[in-house]
Amino acid sequence: MKKNMILLLAGVVFAMSISGCAVALIGAGVAGGVAISSDTVKTDVDNKAADIWDSAVYTVKKMGVVTAENKLKKTLDAFVEDSSVKVWVEELTPKACRLKVKARKNLLPNINLAHKISVRIIESAK
Repeated sequence: MKKNMILLLAGVVFAMSISGCAVALIGAGVAGGVAISSDTVKTDVDNKAADIWDSAVYTVKKMGVVTAENKLKKTLDAFVEDSSVKVWVEELTPKACRLKVKARKNLLPNINLAHKISVRIIESAK
């Protein structure tokens, strides 16, 4: 019985790791208000969504080339450092929002670039 439970748990962990559910494996990856998945950095920010959106547009245009911009949905597609990048800004309250930055290079996650862009957006909004 114990052996079956261990095998079941190992199977679940293996399935999650190959399906991109690394966040579930590391307890949602939350460290200091920043959640990290395999290719996306999510940060809750104490700024208005409009301010973070403006900062995101400015920062991404400075770092690379914007390929699509939807001001109404607050989404941005770009190409930065040979990686495709997607940015979302979601309003949580009138004075707080969630910033998501996803980066992929040659279909593989580029979490370092996603983090770098996220930090620069937040810094330029201050």
